[in-house]
Amino acid sequence: MIHEAVDRVEHQDLEDASIVPGDVAVTAADRGISAQARSMQDLDQMLDEVARRDNRRGGGLLDIGCEVGGALKNVIAIATGIAQGLGVGDNTRAMVITRGLAEITRLGEAMGADPRTFSGLTGLGDLMATCMSPLSRNRRVGEELAKGKTIDEVVEEMHQVAEGVKSARTVVELAAEYGVPMPIAEEVDAVVNEGLHPREAYRGLGRVAAAHERHEVA
Repeated sequence: MIHEAVDRVEHQDLEDASIVPGDVAVTAADRGISAQARSMQDLDQMLDEVARRDNRRGGGLLDIGCEVGGALKNVIAIATGIAQGLGVGDNTRAMVITRGLAEITRLGEAMGADPRTFSGLTGLGDLMATCMSPLSRNRRVGEELAKGKTIDEVVEEMHQVAEGVKSARTVVELAAEYGVPMPIAEEVDAVVNEGLHPREAYRGLGRVAAAHERHEVA
């Protein structure tokens, strides 16, 4: 987690300190910043400065929700890729992303995150980019699984790291530890780690009744 990596940031350039979450996060090294981050507060201020310079709205990185969102969005992106691969349509993909965000927020709140974090760039913004971009590695994993390939075949063909593949089981275990319902993450874990066919996973999601939209369970 990011807060565990902070101790390793001292004496490193930001280019070497890979602790900024998300595909849509501004990379300080790419913007010419070569200062050293001696604390998370320093890193936060640097990224906000870069964001302002780029006319983007900066968001704080101090909340643990940044870490939760950064990890869980990869799992939701696999689910979105599966939906894309199965050809289920835009409405279903929108459902996956929306209720995926609800799952991320619920777990984040249970772990002590500020729920407002998940409506910002490191939450909703990062989730949307990862789920919708055709360049997303995790989305591609889902698409290939939906075509009938095994997870081993997909990983071997990609030659890249798709973080959601390895984090799916950890996410499910965290959800169980905190007593948070996360049916989308559970179905992704079943597909990736237990060989469940993607179409069966979506049938399983269809049998889960949605609660109030604010606390939906997908």
